[in-house]
Amino acid sequence: MPVSRPAVSQHLKVLKDAGLVSEHQEGTRRIYQLNPVGLAALRDQLDTYWRRALTNYAEVLSDDIHRPGESGDRAQPRKDNL
Repeated sequence: MPVSRPAVSQHLKVLKDAGLVSEHQEGTRRIYQLNPVGLAALRDQLDTYWRRALTNYAEVLSDDIHRPGESGDRAQPRKDNL
């Protein structure tokens, strides 16, 4: 998968600006490495997001299961007379 150097540089800049990687210079090269603190913060945010999303989804499912007689309000598949 060929990727141009400018494209790689742009992506690394985004990761650096987000605090996910750090860089240092060795001669004419820039050396990038993962930032464990930044990755831990990202992981915490993603865990929180998914925990909330899945909890809310479970609550919606639970509400649907515990409401007898309301299933008729849902959209039913069409029965076309072809």
